[in-house]
Amino acid sequence: MSATAPVHRRRLRPTVVLVLIALAALTAMWIYIFFFADTNNPNRLPDRAWAKQAETTCKGYADQIAKLPDATTFATVKPKSEAMRQRAVVGQQVTDLLTSMVATLRATPPADAVTADAVNRWLADYDTYLGDRHRQLGFWAAGEDPSFAETAVNGKPISLGMDDFAEANGMASCDVPQDLG
Repeated sequence: MSATAPVHRRRLRPTVVLVLIALAALTAMWIYIFFFADTNNPNRLPDRAWAKQAETTCKGYADQIAKLPDATTFATVKPKSEAMRQRAVVGQQVTDLLTSMVATLRATPPADAVTADAVNRWLADYDTYLGDRHRQLGFWAAGEDPSFAETAVNGKPISLGMDDFAEANGMASCDVPQDLG
């Protein structure tokens, strides 16, 4: 009687198979990212001349805004309701400058339809933001001090998307001022 030894086959464990699949997926993802994916920023405007002109326009307004008293100026004013009223006056001056800036940007439309569409959406967001500012200034003028509440877009303050757009296009001076806190 000759007994044959059983043949032991090596089986891959399910965990090993899952790790190998995950590694293959990660490798495929990075190959796609490095060699095939579009790496252009979707917020980048094709009309670079318009973006340059907008930065110049915004810089002029940003410089005027920077000359106005900042929020810390009102920290020592008592009572607090009077500080809020004084802050509302300065806030209105900033809002008026931003409104003029938006009007100036609208008066010089971009040369191509893609840029025009993106700029119009960005300026519409500015209009919404200006409405938020007016609401806050109304509270301050009444001597009240609620937290500034911006309109949310996808759960985030609208100004974040506006600033991302400005930064992507070399228009840092067009960022939303941080004067309302």
